[in-house]
Amino acid sequence: PGPWRVLFLDHDDTAVASTASIHHPAHCETVRVLRPDLTPVSIDEWFELNHNPGIGEYLKSLFSPEQQKEEHRIWLQRMEEAGCPPFYDGFLDILERFQAAGGKLVVVSHSPSAVIEGHYATTRVKPDLVYGWDQDEAKRKPAPFPVHDALAKLGYSKEQAVMLDDLSPGIKMAKAAGIPSIHAAWAYSVPSIDAYMKVETEAQCATVEAFAALIEPAIVSLKGEAAKI
Repeated sequence: PGPWRVLFLDHDDTAVASTASIHHPAHCETVRVLRPDLTPVSIDEWFELNHNPGIGEYLKSLFSPEQQKEEHRIWLQRMEEAGCPPFYDGFLDILERFQAAGGKLVVVSHSPSAVIEGHYATTRVKPDLVYGWDQDEAKRKPAPFPVHDALAKLGYSKEQAVMLDDLSPGIKMAKAAGIPSIHAAWAYSVPSIDAYMKVETEAQCATVEAFAALIEPAIVSLKGEAAKI
C-alpha cells in the first residue's frame, strides 16, 4: 500500500460504534413520531438504505420538508444525549501512530462536524480536517469535494491518499476523486454491502487488526522519511 500520506476516514461504524446505539434508535423514534403509519426498518435494512440510495434520499422519501426538520432535531437530540460512543478497540492506536509518523487524518462523515470533533476531543487524536453533514450537499460525500479540498489545503496529491469507509458514499467519493478505498467491515456484515465492497474497493478489512496490518507499511515509510529530515 501507499505511498499513503493522507488517510480519509469515515466516522460512524468505522471509528465509533454508533449506529446501534444512536442513529438507528433515533430513526425508529422519528418514524414513530412523524410516520406512525409505518414500521421502522430493521438495523440491517437501515445499513442497506444508508448504502443505497443513501440516507438523504431515503429520508426525503419518508418525510416532508417540515418533517425533515423535526427528524433532524430528534437526531441531534439523540446524539447529544448519548455522548461519545465507544471507538473500536485498537482503532485510535492506529490513527495515533499514523499521525505521529507524519500522516494526515481527514474525517469525512454524515455526522455533524461538531459532533465528530467532540468525540475526538475525548482522545489523544485530533483530525487535521473534518467534513461533516453540516456541509451543503455539493460539499459532502459522495461528492468528491472533501478529497479535492483537503488535498489542496494539506498540499498532497491524490496518489498519496486513501479512503476508509463502511458504506458506499465514501467509496463513491473516493472513486470520483481518483483515490483508492478500503472497506471497514468490522462493525457489521450485510451481504449486499459486502458484495458491493468486494467489487468497488481495493481492499476489505474484516477486523481493525487487518486494517492495522494494511496501513503499517505506510507508517514505516513515513517514519523513514522523517528520519531523513
